[in-house]
Amino acid sequence: MSNVLAFVYTFMLVQIFMVAINDVKYRKISNQWSILNISLFIALLFIAPENYQLTTETFFYSLTFLLVGFIGYFLRIMGPGDSKYLFSLFLVTPLVWHNSFFSVLLYSTCIIGGFSILTQLAQNHEKIADYARSGYAQGIRECLGSKFPYAPVILMSWAWMGHHLYF
Repeated sequence: MSNVLAFVYTFMLVQIFMVAINDVKYRKISNQWSILNISLFIALLFIAPENYQLTTETFFYSLTFLLVGFIGYFLRIMGPGDSKYLFSLFLVTPLVWHNSFFSVLLYSTCIIGGFSILTQLAQNHEKIADYARSGYAQGIRECLGSKFPYAPVILMSWAWMGHHLYF
């Protein structure tokens, strides 16, 4: 792995760790992180043009996360900071890592999200059954809980991807 890619991986690992702490603590991801990542991406276009280009491939996942985030926000299942942060994170992620990172992020989301839903189902199964019998869909939704902080899932995914890159 080149020095630039090693720097990007390590820098982003530290950054995502800080973002995850703030997301758990305050349930918010500051726009400053996205601005920093976009600025870093612009610099990397000049520093490492072999890994960063202005192509449709470069923007595919970033724009996909903006669209999914927009829909997720209106469905109240995703915060706006999550999608903006993922947009900027995929810009900083070297193109050769995009598919790997997306796959690991998808697996991590399914595992953590599935565990979260199963936990809520186990804790509230009687209420959910009562609400289902009465047709009270809002009650079922309330029993399943609210959104969980997503930045820790991103951190777990980034670390998992890095483990595969380095080992």
